[in-house]
Amino acid sequence: MRSLMFAGSVCALAVSAPAQLTTRASAGPGSLAPFSFVDVTDAVGILPHDISPGMVAGVAIEDFDQDGDLDIFVPTASGQPHQLYRNTGNGTFEEIGAAVGLNATHNARTAMWVDADGDGRLDLVVLGDCFSQSDPCLALPTAHLYLQQSDGTFVDATIGSGLENERVATTGQHRGGATAGDLDGDGRLDLVFGLWGGQGRVFLGSGAADYSDVSVACGLGGVTRGHWQPIVHDFNGDGLMDVFWAIDFIANNLWINNGLGSFVDRAAEAGVNYAFNDMGVAVGDPDNDGDIDIYITEVFNSEIGRFNPLLRNDSVGDALSFATISHSAGVDNTDWGWGTTMADLDDDGWTDLIVTNGFFNPPFLTDRSRIFRNSGESPIRYDDVSISALFHDSDHCGTILAFDMDRDGDMDIAQVSMERGLRIYRNTRRGAAVANHWVTIRPRMPGTNHWAIGAVVKVEAGGVTRTRLITVGVSCLGQEPAEAHFGLGGAATVDRVTIDWPDGTTSVVDDLGANTVWTIEQQ
Repeated sequence: MRSLMFAGSVCALAVSAPAQLTTRASAGPGSLAPFSFVDVTDAVGILPHDISPGMVAGVAIEDFDQDGDLDIFVPTASGQPHQLYRNTGNGTFEEIGAAVGLNATHNARTAMWVDADGDGRLDLVVLGDCFSQSDPCLALPTAHLYLQQSDGTFVDATIGSGLENERVATTGQHRGGATAGDLDGDGRLDLVFGLWGGQGRVFLGSGAADYSDVSVACGLGGVTRGHWQPIVHDFNGDGLMDVFWAIDFIANNLWINNGLGSFVDRAAEAGVNYAFNDMGVAVGDPDNDGDIDIYITEVFNSEIGRFNPLLRNDSVGDALSFATISHSAGVDNTDWGWGTTMADLDDDGWTDLIVTNGFFNPPFLTDRSRIFRNSGESPIRYDDVSISALFHDSDHCGTILAFDMDRDGDMDIAQVSMERGLRIYRNTRRGAAVANHWVTIRPRMPGTNHWAIGAVVKVEAGGVTRTRLITVGVSCLGQEPAEAHFGLGGAATVDRVTIDWPDGTTSVVDDLGANTVWTIEQQ
């Protein structure tokens, strides 16, 4: 782990090396994937646990103790202690929930690591519901805030935080995902909660573990919808954070921030207003053109024209425009899709796509998980390499997340099976991919948004520029860590890193070594 500090005004000119990788040979239907996965759940120390009854559930991954290794919080069913897995750094995890005060037994379905009180330590927001539970559940809080103390333990700070009155109205409402971002531009993280069968919720943060409910006033609340996964990002490049929200049954929302404390839905104008069974969301730049594209999971049904939209971002400033390229890209059908994420699994410089699927009713009982390998071609196209990559389970699963569990430079997978709980899959590159290079960038800011949520990181290497978004909520009720992993292919050095910080400033640093985790701090 290396740390680099530089002034925010640094701007130097770097000369790129000749292009070493722009495209690569297609894998083809029967080809061997340049990576494979093995289920190491038991071997790395993940213990059995029960998931809250419902459609899906998630986990939250982050380096909560700031030792450089990525840890996992697992929300569990009512009556069972939640679990916190500390990454030991030697390839295993140690469950320490009871030791640090995160072993509450209230019903929970998803969680987010955020710094709620601005003290430079990660705190935890845990969200539940009463789906299929008994009526007494309805009288209990469904949002909990745990503040991390200087000794690494946590205290329940829900009462007085503004979250203590967060409730669900019926036993048919289901948590639909959560995210965070600086929606009002004050430098503090705000919270966005999804509820399937209920209203969206927005809480403005004060930076002192104190939140104000502005859901109705800002326009994102007040209407009952099938709210699944929200994503925060400045989609029109005006310096204000917007919210894309996957909605079940009716049109999705693309809430554009007007800077006046409210949002305007411009989903129809942008071409992202699909009225399918939109649920999971992945964001990234699979075509390496510098902007953030969107992939949404659905319940595939060719008879009524429902498919997973892959939305290529063709926007130019405030002229919002997304083109649907799912069919030509080969990622339109994953049966009953839930969690999804984009990650460069073979470090060749092109982000691949992972989707996990299934439901507890026929004919979806045997829906398999998918890995689509990016062909690196233009126009973009993927190959389904799930079978050769040994990742094709038929569990009914919720979130799917990519993270470098063992810091070996390739992305591993965390998956939540509704039957078997959290599953961990270790990635092993093979063949020519073994020689590929990589870099991980961890942007960090002073102040209450220390983890730089909302930042956009760009890496130039080998003549190619690659882009990643630092976000909290993603996939389907999941959280990936606030770091950007880049495969570099044959490029052994990074020519330039550009960070567009969420406060509107930009920093540039040149000439970094590859195969390293760099922490870059804004000054």
